[in-house]
Amino acid sequence: MADQLPKNLTIEDIVFYLSQNPLKVARMYLRREDYKTSGFWASRAFEIFLKKEFESKVKMPKRNREKGELEDMIGQLCETPEYCGWKNELHKSRKLRNKAIHPDKPFKEDDAKEFFKGVENFQNKINKV
Repeated sequence: MADQLPKNLTIEDIVFYLSQNPLKVARMYLRREDYKTSGFWASRAFEIFLKKEFESKVKMPKRNREKGELEDMIGQLCETPEYCGWKNELHKSRKLRNKAIHPDKPFKEDDAKEFFKGVENFQNKINKV
């Protein structure tokens, strides 16, 4: 990955550069067959996209303490007209995200590819809305 970064960057510059486009970083790790790391970066992108969409589309959020934060956000987001019909896909991505971020859970090539595709579809949806 270092060969694809601009030259003469400090550690702070690298962190800043990488954090600006986590899906791009996920793609780089996916190409290198580092599926767990790819999943970690894709999960970062998924969370950013979900929180951004939730904040812009859900006008009166109500926190359901019986559910996890992301599960609750997806449920409320999918009650909006723009995301009607996205519930299954977003929950599938959430479950893959959970597998990716927990070190004790296996996250294989198929998981990484499916998760990356789901996050990319979500990003495309956001860009069309």
